[in-house]
Amino acid sequence: MMTTLIALTIFFLAAGLLLRNAVSAAQLKAQFKLFAVRDALVYLVAAGDIAEENPVFDHYYARLNGLLRQTPNVGIDDLLQAILNYKGDSKQFDKALETAEIQIERLKRDKAMSVPSVAETIAQYYEGIQFLILTHSNWAKIMVYLFRIPGMHAEEMFKKILPKEALEASKTFRFAQQERQHIANNVCHI
Repeated sequence: MMTTLIALTIFFLAAGLLLRNAVSAAQLKAQFKLFAVRDALVYLVAAGDIAEENPVFDHYYARLNGLLRQTPNVGIDDLLQAILNYKGDSKQFDKALETAEIQIERLKRDKAMSVPSVAETIAQYYEGIQFLILTHSNWAKIMVYLFRIPGMHAEEMFKKILPKEALEASKTFRFAQQERQHIANNVCHI
C-alpha cells in the first residue's frame, strides 16, 4: 500500500513537471513566432515592400515590441493589455477593443496592405497573437473549443461564471481570427 502511494505521488509529480515544461515550451514557441514576425516586418522595410514610416509598419512593429517585452512569463490579463494597448478594467478593455477595431479598419485601407508579402506578414502577426493567447490561458482554450460547436454561444452562456480574463481573451482571440481571415480573403484577390 505504501509503495503504491509513493509510486502515485512520484507519477503525479512527474506529470505536473512535464505539463509545466510543455506549457513553458509552448509559451516560448509563441514568443519566437512573434520575433519571426517582427523580423519579417524589418525585412519588408529592407526589401522596399513597405516604408519604415508607413502607419502599418509603425502600428504592428510597436505592438510586437510591446508584446515581446511582456512575454513569455506574464498572465493573460497583462498580455491582453499589451495586445490592445490599455490598462485597467473590463470597461476599458471593451473600449480598447473597439479602438483597435477602428485602427485596424483604417490600416486595412493602407496601400501597403495590398502588397502580398506585407499582408501575409500581418496575417502571421494575428496567428501569433492567437497562439500567444492559447498558450497563456486555459480558459481561452476552452472558449475556443466551445465556439467550434455549431450553435454554441459560449460567451453569452458563460459570461456570468467565467473570469473576466477568459471572456476578454476569447474576444481578443476572435478579433485576431477575424482579421487573419480578412487578410487571407483579400490576399487571394490581389
